Amino acid sequence: MRFNVLLLLVLIPLAARAGIVFDFQYGAGANYWTDSSKAALNSAANTLADYLIVSSPVTLTFDVTGYSSNDGTLASAGSSISTASGFNKTTAQRKIQTGIDQNGTTADGTINWNFYHNWDTDDSISAGYYDFKAVAMHELLHAFGFLSLISSAPSHTQTYWSAFDDFVVDSNGNAAVSNGTYLWDTSYNTNLTGGNGGLYFGGPNAVAAFGGLVPLYTPSPWSSGSSVAHLDTTYFTGANKKLMNHAVSTGPSIRTLSAIELGILQDLGYMLAESSLVSASVPEPSTWLMSLVTAGGIVVVLLRRRRLAKK
Repeated sequence: MRFNVLLLLVLIPLAARAGIVFDFQYGAGANYWTDSSKAALNSAANTLADYLIVSSPVTLTFDVTGYSSNDGTLASAGSSISTASGFNKTTAQRKIQTGIDQNGTTADGTINWNFYHNWDTDDSISAGYYDFKAVAMHELLHAFGFLSLISSAPSHTQTYWSAFDDFVVDSNGNAAVSNGTYLWDTSYNTNLTGGNGGLYFGGPNAVAAFGGLVPLYTPSPWSSGSSVAHLDTTYFTGANKKLMNHAVSTGPSIRTLSAIELGILQDLGYMLAESSLVSASVPEPSTWLMSLVTAGGIVVVLLRRRRLAKK
């Protein structure tokens, strides 16, 4: 598996926390990345790493690119995932949790940033500017496994899914994907666009934190890259917004993981730092487009693009 990125390596400081080192390798479009935007990416990575515990030091490598285009996209992130039958972890997720390097010298993930938009890279976000660090945190969490391979009906023919999909259930807690055959249950096609109560995340830690099944974003019509792979923006609103909501607007955004999101990380197999276990619930939003690129039938590259929130 290879990411199609032309690398022009630049020597920069590595971001590290809690035994996790982030090696951001700047390639195509490196000229768009300033010292302040690189520092902001490092800071966002450090903030996420502070939530996690690893059994041994691990280095995550991301190929980072930049561009400028008025296409409504803010940024994109990616990681690879096996197409073996079952519920699979992304390369970055598996490496953090086990220390196992699945892909050798190939990068563990990719980040592509659109510098057409106004970005604030510090901690005081001006009106009309996007919160760089908040967007970076959201992007990285998708690479860490907060994502779904569930697509619009009737596209479900595969038997490989993300680890996240193992916990996708209906309002009664019934699994949408069989844990035996790994096949999508077509009776839940209507749920994909909010019918029959929509879909939920049913992992035990997330449910305990929320006090029930956690609503996922299932708008009608289906929104490619946003549906299912985010918390329900129509439920988590106002002061209750979450980092993993589906859309982001300008101005200050959420940079804190809520107890619900921390519970989801636990359900996805992460060990949390003790200081994270008592967490406030303050978060944020984003809209994405997911594209799947197969490589020799071995892995899928997951790309998510953060878009501007619709007014």
